[in-house]
Formats: sequence, structure tokens, C-alpha cells
Amino acid sequence: MPCKHPPRLMPFYPAQKKQAMNLKGSLGAYKQRGAATILIILIVGISMMALSMSTVRNVKSTQQKQVAAHATTHAQPLAWTGVEIFRAYLEELSEEQLGELKPSNEKTTIQLSSINANNASLSVTLLEAPSVIKEGEFEYYQVPVAITAFDYSADASASVKAVYYVAPFGGKNCIDCLTLDAMLDFHDDLDIEGDITIKAPAGTSSTFNVDGNVAALNISLNQVNYLNSTGSIALSSNTFIDELYANGNIILTGSANTTQASALGDITMSGGTWADILRANNNVILTEGAQAKISIDALGTINNDSASAQGLATAGKDILVPANGGSMAQAFAVGNVDIATGAMTIPHIKAKGNVACPSTGWEKFNSIRAQGNVINCPIDDPDATPPETYDIIENTPFSIKLMSPLVEFSMPKPFVDVWPLKDFANYVFTPEGDAMRVLVKNVNGIEDGNYYLADYPQGSRNFRDYLCEEVDNAGMCITPATPQEARTLCFGHSENDDCLNYNASEQLWSFNGKSSLPGVMWFEGNLMLNNGVYYSTFLVSGNIETGGGMVTSAANFASYVSTCGLDYPVNKNTTGDFDGLYPTNLCNAAELKMNYNPVGNIALAAGGTPPGGGTYSGGDIALGSSNQINGTIVAGGHLTTSGQTVVRGYVSATSQIGKNIGTDHNLLGASTTIDLENLPSGYNPTTIPPMLPEDPDDNTGGKGFSKIIWAKYL
Repeated sequence: MPCKHPPRLMPFYPAQKKQAMNLKGSLGAYKQRGAATILIILIVGISMMALSMSTVRNVKSTQQKQVAAHATTHAQPLAWTGVEIFRAYLEELSEEQLGELKPSNEKTTIQLSSINANNASLSVTLLEAPSVIKEGEFEYYQVPVAITAFDYSADASASVKAVYYVAPFGGKNCIDCLTLDAMLDFHDDLDIEGDITIKAPAGTSSTFNVDGNVAALNISLNQVNYLNSTGSIALSSNTFIDELYANGNIILTGSANTTQASALGDITMSGGTWADILRANNNVILTEGAQAKISIDALGTINNDSASAQGLATAGKDILVPANGGSMAQAFAVGNVDIATGAMTIPHIKAKGNVACPSTGWEKFNSIRAQGNVINCPIDDPDATPPETYDIIENTPFSIKLMSPLVEFSMPKPFVDVWPLKDFANYVFTPEGDAMRVLVKNVNGIEDGNYYLADYPQGSRNFRDYLCEEVDNAGMCITPATPQEARTLCFGHSENDDCLNYNASEQLWSFNGKSSLPGVMWFEGNLMLNNGVYYSTFLVSGNIETGGGMVTSAANFASYVSTCGLDYPVNKNTTGDFDGLYPTNLCNAAELKMNYNPVGNIALAAGGTPPGGGTYSGGDIALGSSNQINGTIVAGGHLTTSGQTVVRGYVSATSQIGKNIGTDHNLLGASTTIDLENLPSGYNPTTIPPMLPEDPDDNTGGKGFSKIIWAKYL
């Protein structure tokens, strides 16, 4: 048997040893690289997992936000519904009920209709007690609330904070007050036979509106910016008005000038008149030196028979130029252009019809374009020395841009009826046979109630026109027994003269004294104000006439000193009969200021329909010479003035029964000045109270007014 030997270990030679060491090192490196790769894979995997989880979370969050947004979208309209429901609720509250509202941490449920009651709820939280806020001349209650809506189906809610202004019925507000648009406002034809001047406050424009025709001949209108008419306007005698606008025609003669005249009918100018711009839906006729400096636009025909320098003329029909001289910057016509004389210069001529020149030798033009034919115009002569060529093209279509048609001017008519204002009056005068009955209300020092005006002829003085509870057949006071126990409301030119009387046959009340008590006076019938100085608002169901030299100041114009302090600048009551007799509804004696009431802006108002039906009566106001009316004039009929009249207020003559052709209309005679500069504070000539009679079918009676000032989401 062969002898077995144990395995022999082969020795490593240096080269082999080096190779083995290199192999071992290589294997170690491969192991390290593998671990790094695995680690990178793990890190990337973890990152991807984290990114995936983040994406899932973001998607879920976005979905939740979208669901929340959609849910909130369901709740938000419901919250705004609550805002409107609560606004309507506030509108129903009286001033006393509004004052009883108190803030609370508890929410009050707003009742919903049965349609929404099962799916949603609304609640309101009063954040603060209502507070009185002054906005200009009016007072409102400010009511801040938070209204929350919850939508059960969407499991979402929305809250809105809203602030309301609330004017309870009968409060110190005038939501339905009328704002007069024009300083002079006439709703029938107007004749002006004297000078009219409007003194507007700095930075404002003066406006004169007439619902009818205006004839102002041989007079002047000063400082009038805008004159608008639903009829025609005829002006002369060196009058300048910035802008004229008429639904009918405009006729300017005798140096009556304007910056711009616009008429839906014709514009006719003659006698040295000028305008910058003329616009007419019909024709424009210029004669005797009349001038339109900048432009003439007419949808009808332009007839220029004036030898002045005219501006750019564009006509919807023909342009006729018979003038023997002058110029026109252009003559563009949809119809024909016919130039009669060679003395006229027109640089540029266009006609969609024909162009007729005065002669073949007429060269006072630069270019002529005719869609039709060119007639009797110069002809090119290439053989002339030098050759004669003209810029004339005919039988070639082109376009002409016309002005847009003017639209009709319309003016709202204030409704004038003094009967609804009866409740505002401090003194209501109604006849009882030949007796004068007076209802006194809200006067300090006189108990509210009915009185008769009668006399106390005793002592060294005749006590005339005192307020008596009982009178005898002779019109003498029985109760109170002595004048010291009674009060009077006016005083005559002497202590023994009467100051107010009544003529039953003419239904005419007449003031004949120096002055009267301040406040608001209401008369059933007609009123004559003779040459006294008064500090009252006069409301008359019939007509008003004034004597020469009469002065009256509306309650708000007279201000606290005169209305409440009875410190009259003119005609003070030296007898002391008026002491302490001031209107408590207009006077805040505690704070020495006026309580604002828009009826106190009126100096004179006339006309109305008695309660219970009937026809409208009265409304005419006739002012005597040298009158001063410190307050707004509101006539339900017409206004006439006799001259030297100053009105510190707006004027509105409304012709409530409509226009009657051939009957009396408005007339301003001699001179009338509307002076609106430097008016006293607390007096607003543009604002008058609403005078609409109570509508039996109106279901809003007794309601106040509420509006949302601002709101935001909470």
C-alpha cells in the first residue's frame, strides 16, 4: 500500500503573495461598494416613501380644504340671507323699540321658512347697543351685529358682521326727502322779462330747467351755466349761458351767446350771436354775422348765410352756403354741398352727393371730394403757364362720420302738496265761518290745542289777535279773561293795529303786521303776506301773494338765534308778547341748536289736494316788488315775480295740474336774483320733505328705513 503522507503546504513566492494581497484588497473594495449601493437604495427608498406619504397627506389636506370650502360655500349665502332678514326686522321697529335693544352674549335665533328650517339655522348677536349717528343733517341709529348661519347638511357655518343705519318711522331723518335738481325749476312755459342772476356757491354750477318753452327777450341772464328745456329756447339781448339744451328749437338773436347749444330741433342764430359748438338733430341756420367758432354738427341741413369765420361743419343732409364772404373750416355733407358765391373760403369739402362751386374760377379751397359729381368747379389746365391742377376727385365713394343723435332732456317733477305737511306745523289756521281758528302744537309756553284769534280791547292798548279758548259773537275773548293770561302770535305796525285777519268770501288770510311768531305756519285757503318781516315757514293750501317790501326767512334759514331765541335782526317784538314762545320741535334749548327738520328749509309752499279726495287747487305764488325770500320756494302751480326780488334758496314751480295752452304760465319780471352764496349752516335749500299723500294700498305704512353700511366675513 502506498504510504500516505499528510498534505504539504505549498510555499508562496513573493510574486504570488503580492497577487493574493491584491486580490484580497479588491474583494474588500467590492464589499464596500456593495454596502454603499445598498445604503443608497435604502435612502432613496425611504425618501420615496416619505415623499409618497407627504403627497398622500397633501392630497388628503387639499381634499379636506375643498370639502370645507364647498361646505362653507353652502353656508355663506344663508348668512347673507340672515343679513337681509335682520335688515327687514329693523325696518319694522319704532324708535322706542330700537332704543330697547341691548347687547348680549346670547345669540337670538332668526326664524326661517319651513323650506330651510330642517336643514339650517340662523342666529344674530347684537354687538353694541344702537347709537345715534349724524350723517350730514340727518340722524340715524347705528346697529352692529354678528349673524351666523349653520348648514346641517354640509356641517358648516359662516359668520358675517354687519353694520346697519336705521331710521325709525317718525325719527329725525328724511329718507324720502326730495332733492331739487335745479336752482330754478319750472314745469310750464316761462317768460323772462327782466334780468336773472344766479349766484352759485364757489365750485358749483348753476342750473336752470324748464319743462316747456323759454322766452328771454330783451333781458339778460347772468352767471347761468346750464339752461335746459323740454320745449324751445329763445334768447336775445347780450345774454351768455355756458350750455343750452332743448328738445325743441334754439333761437339766438341780439348778441345772445353760448359755449354750446344742443337742440333736437333746429338751431337758428342771427344778429351778431356766437357759439363755440352747435349740435342739432335737425337743421342749423346762420345769418347776419352769426358765428359757430369751433364746430357745427347737424343731422339735417346746414345753411350758412353769415359772412363770419365758421368752424368744422358736418351735415346729415345738405350744406348750403349763400353767404357772400366769410369762411368755413370744412363742409362735409351726406347730401350735397352748394356754394353760392366766390367770396366764401372752404379749405376742405366732401359730399356723398354733388359739390357745386360758385364758378370755374373759384379757387378758395384745398380739396374737393364728391361721391357724386363736381359741378361748376375749376378744371385742370395742363397747358397753362404754369399748369393749373386742382385736388378734386368725383364719383368716388368715401365715408362721413356724423354726430350721435341727441336724446330728449327730461326733468322729474317734485310732487307739491302741503296737506301732508300739516302735522309738521306749529300753527294750523283753519276758518270757522268768519272766525279764525288756530291749532297750536309744539310751542313752548302754549298748551297744545285749538284756539281762536280774538281781541282784548282794554286799557291803554288794544290787545289784538290773541289766542283765546272762547270768544263771543263780536269776536272778543272770553277765556282767558285777561290778555295777561293769553298769548299772541303776531303784532301790528302799532300796539293798536291788528296783524292777521280773514276774508271768508275770498278765503284769504292776510298778515298786516310787522312780524309774527317763528316756526311753521300752515293755512287752509289763500294767504297774503304784506310788507312785514317774518321768521317763519309758510305752507298754504291755496295761493300765496306778497306785498311790496316783504321779507321772510324760513325756519332753518333764520337759525337758532331768531327761531328759538326770538332775537330778530329786524322788527323785534318790543312789547315782549313773544317772550319764550319758540317751536320745541325745531329748537333744542338744552344744547342751544336747531333740531333739523327739512320742512324748515321752505320759505313758501302752496297748493294741494284736501284729504278724502277732490281736485288739486291753489299752488300759485305771486311775489311783489322788492321782496326778499330767505328759503326755498315750492309752488304747486306757477310763479310770478314783479322785480327786485332776491331769493336765497331754490325755486320750483311744478304746475301739478299740467300745462294749459293759453292760460297763465310762469313769469319772471324786472330783476330776480337767486343768491346761494354764504348761506347759514343748518339750512339746505336743495332738500324739501316728501309731500305724497298716504296711499291706502301701500303696505309699508308705519315702517322706518334700514340699510347696510358695510359687512364682512368673520
